[in-house]
Parts: sequence; structure tokens; C-alpha cells
Amino acid sequence: MNRYICYGLLLSLISSSAHAAVANPTSLKYFDENGNLVGQSIRLCSNHLFTGGNTHTAYFIEETMTCSTQVKGVEPREIVPIVPGTKVTRYTLPGFLDITTACRIARCVPAQLPEVDVLWDEGWTPVEGRGK
Repeated sequence: MNRYICYGLLLSLISSSAHAAVANPTSLKYFDENGNLVGQSIRLCSNHLFTGGNTHTAYFIEETMTCSTQVKGVEPREIVPIVPGTKVTRYTLPGFLDITTACRIARCVPAQLPEVDVLWDEGWTPVEGRGK
């Protein structure tokens, strides 16, 4: 019986350490239909997750990063930004809102910076969670 408990504890330690960091964290910045920035969901290299505001809209900008410290056994995928000079890898915006204006509103991160910031001063309170 004790042997099974030890195996269970060992497996839980192994599985929890497997989620200690991520290779390609992302930030999703959400817009409403009027082009207002209304929320963010961001997973950092540390695998900390922050979510704030309205993250259930059809309009967003996704920024993807490559962490400077590699996750053992996980190959980061190559990041190819679709907006030159940024980390933007995907977006869907209201028809009248171009990506340049949306990036100005959402403070898109320049390509040379290592990680996207949590937006603390946009009218919502980011809540920290732990990634899975």
C-alpha cells in the first residue's frame, strides 16, 4: 500500500514539474466591436497566467514569444510575426480597425523585447493564476 502512495506522489511531482515553464508564451489582447481594448489573457515564460477584463470577444491581437531559458524536453516553435517589428502572430479586428492603430491602442511589444507585459493600467485588474 505504501509503495502505491509513493508512486502516486512521485508521479504527481513529475507531472507538476513538467508544467513549470512554457516554451512559447502568448498574450491575447481583446477588443470590443467599437475597437476599445477590453481585456487581456497572458501566459508568461514562468507559466504564470494573468487574466483581466473581458476575454470573451471575437476581436483580439495575439503576441507570441520565445523564452530565453529553454524548457527541458520542449522545443519552442519558430515564431514568425505577421506584423513587421512586433511579436504579433495572429489577429482578428473589427473591419474599420487596422492593425497599426490596434497595436498603438494595445501597446504591441516591439520584436526585440524579450516578453510581453501584463497591462495593469487599462481599467481592469489582472488576476494571477497558475498555468496548466
